[in-house]
Amino acid sequence: MRTELEDKLALAGVHSGIVIKQHQNGMRIEFSEKILFSSGDIQFKDSAVTAIAPVVDVLKDTGLYIAVEGHTDNIPISSHP
Repeated sequence: MRTELEDKLALAGVHSGIVIKQHQNGMRIEFSEKILFSSGDIQFKDSAVTAIAPVVDVLKDTGLYIAVEGHTDNIPISSHP
């Protein structure tokens, strides 16, 4: 699965900002905050969609347990209506 994921990311033009770590009991995929959001913003960047789409494509039909974790920076959200 890791190789398939790396291949799809490469085809999508995603060559940095993602770290894939294989563990005995699963896989961890880390996205750099620089490709996901601008500081103080709540909207995904275009690069986030480009990076996340291949991951969704690989994982969507696996039936695997998927946990999503995240954190924020200390900059107030400036684009919230």
